[in-house]
Amino acid sequence: MPITGDHTLIDDFQISEQEIVRRRDLLRLTDVDVAALRALHDEMRDAAPAIVVDFYRDLLNEPEIASVIGDAGMLDHLGGTMRRYVVELFSGDYGPAYVRSRLRIGAVHRRLGIAPYLYLSAVGRLQGLLEAAIERIGRGASATARQAAGSGREALRKLMLLDIQLVLDTYIHEHIREVERARQEVQSYAAGLEDKVVERTRQLYEAARRDSLTGLYNQGYFYDLLHREVSSSARYRHPLSLVYIDLNDFKAVNDRHGHRTGDATLAHVGKMILASIRAADLPCRYGGDEFCLVLPHTRLSQAQELCRRLIENFDATETGGVTFSMGVAQIGPEHYADADTLVQWADARMYEAKLASRIRPGHHIRPEWEPDLHSGRLDAELAEVAERIGRGAAAS
Repeated sequence: MPITGDHTLIDDFQISEQEIVRRRDLLRLTDVDVAALRALHDEMRDAAPAIVVDFYRDLLNEPEIASVIGDAGMLDHLGGTMRRYVVELFSGDYGPAYVRSRLRIGAVHRRLGIAPYLYLSAVGRLQGLLEAAIERIGRGASATARQAAGSGREALRKLMLLDIQLVLDTYIHEHIREVERARQEVQSYAAGLEDKVVERTRQLYEAARRDSLTGLYNQGYFYDLLHREVSSSARYRHPLSLVYIDLNDFKAVNDRHGHRTGDATLAHVGKMILASIRAADLPCRYGGDEFCLVLPHTRLSQAQELCRRLIENFDATETGGVTFSMGVAQIGPEHYADADTLVQWADARMYEAKLASRIRPGHHIRPEWEPDLHSGRLDAELAEVAERIGRGAAAS
């Protein structure tokens, strides 16, 4: 883990000079205490090497700490840092530079993986060694030394509490940052997972309404689409056309070349339909070799033009002898019918085209010109178509 930069730490904690003074006041670390510590500076600077030796000798008896310190090179580095730390404790300057160094110590301990309880136990041992050194100074002949030592022990306790505050602030701050990073990672993962679920749900929904062979909408979804568009057409008074397509001579393709070739032909028809329609048009595989095109805002003349475009596009490819029988029906904007009736009209016209293809092979388009919904004409026309198809079958 990288050590956080000094200025970043100061900025993160927002420790201004005023905040430093406030913390000192809360610990009752007064100017008198600062003076007492400064008075011990020279003696403690000289005592620092021995204090550090005793400190690490004691710490290395603890297996957890010894495993962190590692080799002799690390011990030498830590020893030099600790000697500077001891001297700084008695420098008398406890402003931003001092705070920055304490925050750095916290970051180093956090990086090394030293748990707070190990840090606190080490601080307790160091404080004991420092107080013992101050006591030895107090036994000196100088009255000034004795006076400084008497005040210095209490001042040292207050300063060590300030240091502990700053170091633990770093521990807590780094821990919070790790928790926040983990939370963001979890949120990112959850968002990504949610996106995958949404996408997979969309794919499953799309698969449920699509014909896997042709890529067009399937028959089940065709009626949902048609009912919706019929309702919209009646509500907003716009025309709607339906094209019903049956493939001529498709059975011969299956019989001569097998179902795999037949499936390839159906897939190719689906591709040609998609290449020929508008973005708003709704192509469906009705079943077997039958297809339906729902054409919103479309009159018969426009629907027939689409049929001719489809025929032209299809004939420009390898058709295998397949042609189209197309029935076209329209509702709106004057007359309306329900979805089932519209399908019947287009189906009837498709059968007319089918009959024509038996008489004259090739593509055939038969339009339905807005039937009179009240005349009963549809039933008569359906009966006529059935009779004509029957006559054609008998003749063949």
